[in-house]
Amino acid sequence: MKTIQKLLKRKRRDLESKSFTAFSLPELLVVLVIIGILVLIALPNPLVFMIRSGYEEWVS
Repeated sequence: MKTIQKLLKRKRRDLESKSFTAFSLPELLVVLVIIGILVLIALPNPLVFMIRSGYEEWVS
């Protein structure tokens, strides 16, 4: 039992000592905005209009 506790303490200490790099919130928002703009450019205008007005009107 003591060996398990020692291993857990060592693992916790190793995790605390390491720093994890991650993207910041503004960076993620910029990427999402760029993806949104690219999607709007890629979609043709009639398709966007059909989605906005409601798909049911176009099907029937």
